[in-house]
Amino acid sequence: MLLNMVANVVNKNIMSNVSKRKRAKSDLPQNDHTEILYHLSVAVADAQNPETAATLLRDLLSYHEIEMIAKRLRIGKLLLEGYTYRDIAQKVHVGHTKIARVDEWLHSSGEGYRRAYEKIKGKDVGKILQKDTAVRLDALKRRYPLYYWPQIVLETVVKSATARQKKQIRAAVAAMEESREKTKLFRQLKKIIP
Repeated sequence: MLLNMVANVVNKNIMSNVSKRKRAKSDLPQNDHTEILYHLSVAVADAQNPETAATLLRDLLSYHEIEMIAKRLRIGKLLLEGYTYRDIAQKVHVGHTKIARVDEWLHSSGEGYRRAYEKIKGKDVGKILQKDTAVRLDALKRRYPLYYWPQIVLETVVKSATARQKKQIRAAVAAMEESREKTKLFRQLKKIIP
């Protein structure tokens, strides 16, 4: 029942909006297309926080696709705030055609844009930017484990160490601290050991 209700909403909102624009011909049957859109909507809606959503988007989309979507949201935000096309073009580095397209979407079916604007209005991105570096490094470690295997092994050893073993590791780090030359191992251990 819930699936049918969401499928109807997806069909009504997304498909009607897509049909207003030029839509590339899809090889998928309509039911499969609806199911895919439903699964994507559930996956995005299920994200508990912006970091989780960002991780999901990074896994699903290329950098350019994410940038394209983010620019559209930014354009929509600026249009809703009353900026001129010229100001938006300078701020977002896009052409007037793209701005006009987003403006048209806002006027014809902009409920999603408006909801997103209300959610992001006044939000501080400073915290997210600080965590972004750590998220990227974790993604790199997962993607290229053979390159990062020494660091992964080191982190695993420290995490699984007993209290006595952690005390010994701290003592080793303290001894390394007295050394003139700080090795890469020392710097990594220093980051891992609390």
